[in-house]
Order: sequence, then C-alpha cells, then structure tokens
Amino acid sequence: MSSDGGQPLLSVTNAEKRPRSSSDASPGNTEAPVTKKAKGLQPEYRDGAEIIDKKPKASDYEDIVQALILRAASEYECLVVTQDAFPDTAIRNKWAKKVWKNACVAAEEKYDLVDRVNSLVSESIVINGFSSTYCGQDS
Repeated sequence: MSSDGGQPLLSVTNAEKRPRSSSDASPGNTEAPVTKKAKGLQPEYRDGAEIIDKKPKASDYEDIVQALILRAASEYECLVVTQDAFPDTAIRNKWAKKVWKNACVAAEEKYDLVDRVNSLVSESIVINGFSSTYCGQDS
C-alpha cells in the first residue's frame, strides 16, 4: 500500500512502482473475475488493444499480465503432458487456477484470474501441432 491514499502499487521489475488509478483502465475493460472475491488487481488491456469480437491473445494485455499468461500456459501444458492429455472441464479450471497462482507468486504479482485469461491459459494449448479443442474436447 502506498502512503498517499492507500492505493495498491503495481510491482514492476527494474522500474519504479506507480499507484494504480482508475485512469489507467482501458475503455471497455469490464471483465469479471472467475472467483467471487476479488483479491488482486484486474488484468488490464494493452493501450490500443482491440478486443471486441476478437479471439483472446496474450498480447492484448499489458506486459506484466502477458508474461504471467505465458508462464501459466507453459506450466499448464506440462500438466497436460504429464498428468492427463484430455482433462475434463473441472480439472482444466482447477489447473488454470493453480498455474495462474503459481505464476503470480513466482513474479511477485497479484492479479485475479478473469474468464478471458482463464481461457487463454487452459484452452490455447498446442502440443505437436494439435490443439485440445481440435481433438474432440469441449471448450
């Protein structure tokens, strides 16, 4: 917490910390977290990202969130390869929450896992050129 009004600070590696303000939010960023209790920051879209009716991409988000998504997706891929090649929806969601938390802890960040990011982590996996969505699995 900062001493200038209690606004949370964003941890940034090799950069100054700055307070989050409502003016930092991109227009249309109305994502609801997967969990009911918001515990961290909401992932914010990169300036100029066009997200309306567009397939989600990690590059739609600010650099810190993009790095978290890529890290979480890599760990998720490892779970698929080592635990269950075709996990059901409940397991996919459980793993997505687990790997997102692990990525945030490793980066010393605290972001909520919102639905759009959850789908990036758990549904964008490609192993040997085949996506799990093309292998008869539901999304």
